[in-house]
Amino acid sequence: MNESTRKRVLEKFFSTKTTGKGLGLATVLGVVRRHKGAILVENKPNLGSRFVVLFPTAGRLSEQPSVGRNHQHWRGSGLILLVDDETMVIRVMKRMVELTGFSVLTATSEEEAIQTFSVHADEISAVILDFNMPGMDGKTTLAEDP
Repeated sequence: MNESTRKRVLEKFFSTKTTGKGLGLATVLGVVRRHKGAILVENKPNLGSRFVVLFPTAGRLSEQPSVGRNHQHWRGSGLILLVDDETMVIRVMKRMVELTGFSVLTATSEEEAIQTFSVHADEISAVILDFNMPGMDGKTTLAEDP
């Protein structure tokens, strides 16, 4: 993204698309701020952008974490259900979640999410759910009893 876009990317209703509401990153920023956090946007032309999300610590750390070359990265395990109506979002999030060690199921509609959850309820560790989808809203989807 260019510098002008980088400066505005977290604004409400800002979008580089001709369609859409432009609330995605502004909504994320609102959630992060409610948790007393911040988002840093870094951009390198022709190389990509990086969003760094910062949160305050919950308390004092008992020891300083290791950040050397031999640092072991945290690995998760379990099955995650990702629900979003945008296939690009699903692809990116799926890859990110898999890189941390989780297995992933995806759904691109509320109905598909409810069906997938009902089949795999005993296996699913967590659900990441878009609350702004075209059919049922996320709260209604979440309240469904499969």
